[in-house]
Amino acid sequence: MHKSGLLVAALAMVGMWVGPGCARRGPDFDLVFFDTMTAHHEWGLELAQVAELHAMRPELRDLARRVADTETRELPMFKDWRDRWYAKQPKSADLKRFGLAQMMKDMDAERLQTLPVAELDRTFARLMVPYQRGAAAMAREALKRAKQEEVRSYARTMVEIRGHEAEMLERWIEEWGMGD
Repeated sequence: MHKSGLLVAALAMVGMWVGPGCARRGPDFDLVFFDTMTAHHEWGLELAQVAELHAMRPELRDLARRVADTETRELPMFKDWRDRWYAKQPKSADLKRFGLAQMMKDMDAERLQTLPVAELDRTFARLMVPYQRGAAAMAREALKRAKQEEVRSYARTMVEIRGHEAEMLERWIEEWGMGD
């Protein structure tokens, strides 16, 4: 066999080749999107529930309530889409994408709840910026790569809303002196 043929065969065997005819391809983008957004929303919902009850600033409590309402409404939608199009597929979340794994490692709802109130406000506000930016980035990617029109339609809305919320949080962090 020619050397380039050996290289192609070796790459295909370890799953690195994604050219035509390769037996091993990654999961569909839509499936990865549903599973990643599910993990994203579950984590965000837990944090928002803590902030809604314990944040000092009413603006943050209101934002936390909106986040909790949104994530609670959207989680069943992701489950429905996944069940409809990928019911028998294994979980395919990409938690490293957009820094989600690191955010989840750095803070959880139980730890957030133990912080003094002023620190809880600061931590929640600062976590929600990359949380919202990550959601908007995932949505922008869905606009380009999602197969299902329902997913692209959802993504169009999410890009605008999540981007707006991140900008609002950044203004608050600046106004309230919560930066580094």
